[in-house]
Amino acid sequence: MIKSIIFDFDGVILDSVDVKGESFFELFENKGKKIQEISRAYHYKNLGISRKIKINYILKNYLKSEFNNRNLYLKNFKSIVISKVMKSNYIYGIKKFLKENHNNYNFFISSATPTKELIEIVEYKKISKYFIEIMGTPKKKIEHIKYLISKYKLKKKEIIFIGDTKNDYLSASKSQIKFIGVKNKYEEFKDYKYIINNFYNFEKKLKKLF
Repeated sequence: MIKSIIFDFDGVILDSVDVKGESFFELFENKGKKIQEISRAYHYKNLGISRKIKINYILKNYLKSEFNNRNLYLKNFKSIVISKVMKSNYIYGIKKFLKENHNNYNFFISSATPTKELIEIVEYKKISKYFIEIMGTPKKKIEHIKYLISKYKLKKKEIIFIGDTKNDYLSASKSQIKFIGVKNKYEEFKDYKYIINNFYNFEKKLKKLF
């Protein structure tokens, strides 16, 4: 029986994966189209990884003279992305599922978005009341899972991680908990056991899956 659900955020709760891709493109608008395309492509190839790692990679490999300004790039990225994410739509069915089931399960968020920013967005969307804890970077998702299991005495067989990237799957797999993949145009989870397109009628689907 499933008692706890850990949700990734972008692409699972909010339809904001492309928003972040466009934000990387905009971040490097003064560095030429080639760098913009490289940064956006790197984002999509590394979904579920923190922006800090992505920005450091671009600067280190393509804009070495700017590497010492990496904190400024992080700050600028936040100013670009946060309002865009706040305006993003929900993944179909998720808000209804959260509203109707937050008393039936332990709900948590585990994201690669910085924690402070993540909480700000979740509070703006007025869904923070549905979650026991909201966690982002600098800690990794596998650390979040370990922390939650320890703090709340959760049983691994009663936990599901819902994500939209291979990194999410690996975090769940290494933590020995169940995983459900949310399909998108960047990750179809073709070889994965449990896959959904959205959260329509998800409560019934969940009971059938487990």
